[in-house]
Amino acid sequence: DEYGGLSGLITIEDILEEIVGEIQDEYEVEEKTSQKIGENAYLISGTLEVEDFNEHFNANFSDEEATTIGGIILEKLGRLPNPGEEISINKFKFIISKIRNRRIVQVKVIVKSGEEKNEKRAH
Repeated sequence: DEYGGLSGLITIEDILEEIVGEIQDEYEVEEKTSQKIGENAYLISGTLEVEDFNEHFNANFSDEEATTIGGIILEKLGRLPNPGEEISINKFKFIISKIRNRRIVQVKVIVKSGEEKNEKRAH
């Protein structure tokens, strides 16, 4: 500003990430994409590829519209969910754990026995 103060800083990486998505570099530690936290319960990254999720959880989500699990959740809800919000899709219950920069960062997944399908609910 006119007084020499700094309001914010935007780097080239910030601009590129807005255009092409998250960029990993040699200084960033990659988060684990899946961690078992209990029987039939897992913490997964919202950036986990649909293809990898399908392979790991024996699922059959299409990756035509969304390529990540976070994208699948956004597609089904039609909006950005809040932390703690739940959505059931097929045999999975997804509970939103972390949101950052309008992206789903971490999700708790519970593999259900199959009685409820496509149910949405706020927690």
